[in-house]
Amino acid sequence: MYTRKTRLQKISQLSDSLSVSKSEDYKLSNLLRQADYLYTLTKQLDTYLPDFLQGKCNVVGFNNGILKILIDGTVDSTELFYGKRSLLKVLQKVPEFLGVLDIKIKRNNSF
Repeated sequence: MYTRKTRLQKISQLSDSLSVSKSEDYKLSNLLRQADYLYTLTKQLDTYLPDFLQGKCNVVGFNNGILKILIDGTVDSTELFYGKRSLLKVLQKVPEFLGVLDIKIKRNNSF
């Protein structure tokens, strides 16, 4: 026998499950938006890197003025480390990177 209370409980449960789904969709869309933003920054960063480093660096974060770059290879990370100051000066003039105060470089295996 269906009672009013049982129907209301089922409706409430369905509503709760829908709100969780909306919340998960929201989180997923934020995550995808952030991934797209980092991908865009990576492509823009490539244009300011020396030829031998283009395509080897990925922007993995940009928070509180710190640009985090992930790079494959010890030699390449060393080259980027020694060119970090000049790269920082160049990036600070580019509108997308105006807030950059420092660059952190991580080798792919050190994250």
